Amino acid sequence: MVAPNLLSLDEREPATFGPSLKPEVKEKVSSTPFKTAVDNFYMTNSITRASKIMAQCSSQLLKK
Repeated sequence: MVAPNLLSLDEREPATFGPSLKPEVKEKVSSTPFKTAVDNFYMTNSITRASKIMAQCSSQLLKK
């Protein structure tokens, strides 16, 4: 037996929830692009922070 939502291939199915579940959004969407949240992604992990090799690689990456 196949799940009913898997019967139609390569087709978009309409939403099955009512309009009462649609969130009320009053703000306009900003066209400003996202900024990076972390300057040095590779040093956010405790294992990579403890690694001398990763510290060297990260410093080389930041020089570019």
